[in-house]
This record gives sequence, structure tokens and C-alpha cells, in this order.
Amino acid sequence: MILNTLTIILGFFQLTILTFWLIDWQPLYSRYGLWAWALGILLNGLLPFLYRNKHSRFRKLAFLSASCSLALALLTLLIDYTVNSMP
Repeated sequence: MILNTLTIILGFFQLTILTFWLIDWQPLYSRYGLWAWALGILLNGLLPFLYRNKHSRFRKLAFLSASCSLALALLTLLIDYTVNSMP
């Protein structure tokens, strides 16, 4: 029951990060924003392993949330590299 609640909370946290990323990216690119984002990705990355013996919708939600967060972080790094390499 605690894992399900944690999964839902982290899912909303990742949706909040996605909203900040789409609307106003500057708070995410601060020191605290990057720490919060990294902590959310790590926690979401650990959740599917905690559900390893259970086949539930919450396990799928945790895996999807972790995958989307990681993809968003990689896209951010790619954009940052591209913009910084411009003359």
C-alpha cells in the first residue's frame, strides 16, 4: 500500500517537472531544480525493482514515469549541448 501511494506521488511529481519543463524551464535549471529532478529520477528508477514480484498497474506506472523522466533528461542534455556548441 505504501509503494502504491509513493508511486502516485512520484508520478505527480514527474508531471510537475514536465509542466515546468514545457512552460518555464529556468527553475528546473537551477541547483535545487536539478537536485529535485535527479532525486525524482532515482526514486522512480528504484520503484520498478521494488515491485519485481508484483504485476500491477502501479509497477507499469512507475516504469513509465521513470522512462519518461530519463528521456526528458536526455533530451534536455541534447538541447543544452546543441545550444552551447553554437557560435
